[in-house]
Amino acid sequence: MNNSFLEILKPALRKDIVLITYRQKENIFHHKFFLKAEHEKFYNDDTGCFQLVTHINNKLETIKACDIIKFQFSRESDSEDVKRNFVLLSENIKSDYEKLLPSAHMVDNFDDYFFNENVNLNNFKLASLLEVSSLKDFENNSQSVLLDIKKLWKRKIEEHKLEILKYLNNEIDLNNSVYDKETIEEIKDLISNFNADDDLKLLSSKEEFFQYWPTLLLPAPDFINEVLMLYKKIGQ
Repeated sequence: MNNSFLEILKPALRKDIVLITYRQKENIFHHKFFLKAEHEKFYNDDTGCFQLVTHINNKLETIKACDIIKFQFSRESDSEDVKRNFVLLSENIKSDYEKLLPSAHMVDNFDDYFFNENVNLNNFKLASLLEVSSLKDFENNSQSVLLDIKKLWKRKIEEHKLEILKYLNNEIDLNNSVYDKETIEEIKDLISNFNADDDLKLLSSKEEFFQYWPTLLLPAPDFINEVLMLYKKIGQ
């Protein structure tokens, strides 16, 4: 890295975030927002390394100057809209990361995919939500992925059945309800005895799963709605 690059980067990181694309390891590149570390030397001349804090999880990271491919930051001359959109982008990425983190252990090389600017992020978000371990298998419509999604849908259906039954048992005041006790019990029996296995056997693609949810269990849980929303974004 030449001196002019360092001099440009240094003031940019005094208080603002910066977006850096850099080699994280052999043939793996990350595209990530950083902040200047409060109590660390910003740049070490002896090692040629930067000490930066990741915006996404406040972890200290060391980056070799020679591994930095490009960077982006808000300049003083930028309009307020440009500055605001840059910050908003960093916050949206952080929010996406936090939402997907619970399923990160299910996905091989989670960070390497998430921070890869050449990966379709909506595809990866969808694969992560569906707990698919391989993005490649997901995009190639692998049969093993279909089986995994089928198991997940079965689990989500059973979980939602329990949520509805819990609501019927604990939240409905029969004294003030438009439904009588007998009607409530009939609904509970329908839900308890519902089995989606036959429906699930008829679904032969992940797209069919994304558009399926039992009518009896509507409205669908937030998870299903989020999957459908992402699927629609991919198709746009």
